[in-house]
Amino acid sequence: MPNQFLSSFCSDSFHINNDLAPLIYMIKTMSLKLSESARQRLAWMDSYRNCGNATQVCQHFSIPKRTFWRWHKRYDPWDLKSLENKSRRPHHSPHKTINLIEHRILAIKTEHPRWGKEKIALFIAKERISISGKTVWKILKRHERIVKYHTRKRKAPKPRVDWLKIRVPGDLLQLDTKHISFGGRTVYQYTIVDVVSRVRYIAIHHQATMYATIVFLHEALPSFGRTILTIQTDNGSEFGQSVTKWLREHHIHHVFSHKKRPTENAYVERSHRTDEEEFYSMGNLGGTVEELRTNLAKYLNMYNTERPHWGLGGKTPAEVLASYSLPKVCHMS
Repeated sequence: MPNQFLSSFCSDSFHINNDLAPLIYMIKTMSLKLSESARQRLAWMDSYRNCGNATQVCQHFSIPKRTFWRWHKRYDPWDLKSLENKSRRPHHSPHKTINLIEHRILAIKTEHPRWGKEKIALFIAKERISISGKTVWKILKRHERIVKYHTRKRKAPKPRVDWLKIRVPGDLLQLDTKHISFGGRTVYQYTIVDVVSRVRYIAIHHQATMYATIVFLHEALPSFGRTILTIQTDNGSEFGQSVTKWLREHHIHHVFSHKKRPTENAYVERSHRTDEEEFYSMGNLGGTVEELRTNLAKYLNMYNTERPHWGLGGKTPAEVLASYSLPKVCHMS
């Protein structure tokens, strides 16, 4: 039988790429489980098998010959783990913890699985066994008794409105966007309203992005004629970190409402409902975006200076704003 196998192996019909394909695939699959250094050494052995010149292999991989021959001597093509680094742990350690103490530590860990290294060290100290938490950890690590508990990392809470500090116009403005279907496409109405006076500023933009928000704020804030302290928004992407940074640079505090709680942005949300009832539903929008902006500006002027508000005791936002003392003008650079 062996002679028959050798004769078939040496016959002309044998082809190394075809007949040994499963074996080559197996070796490649096993090599994927090796460490990076072992795969590098396997590349040395493959190159040497192809060229048969150790000097050329060492020059190509920039390794000393003695290193190559040491690993070549250790290399077993049927056991690729032979190319892995061997443990350098000493066979005898004079400072090794005695087995009795190790068994006691493991017994405590079995009885109290959630105890950590320091707690076990304190507990075993009552039995007149002096051992450090680091040594306890090494023993637990060696016996694979370390238990990692995965806890959900909580994000830092976003700043919220302190309503006790909202007294005069400029203390808090609410900002939001409204989707408008116009001419077969969507445009966005940016709205910002002062919660004390109800004075508003509105503008139409083609996109709702952080850049568009900054452009809107740059043109809207000076129109209030007061120092703006805080602006509240929802958690939309158009009110992201770039907007917060821009507001911080202009000494304005950016606060957020909780997710899925539009009632926390009640002033700007209610003003959007008024826009829908008294402007958009009337149909006098215009044929182009520029005409829409013109008509919306006229409506905004009426809203701020002529329209009485039940929430303001029948006064207009402009009248409420004028009733406060001389404001500090907000200058935007």
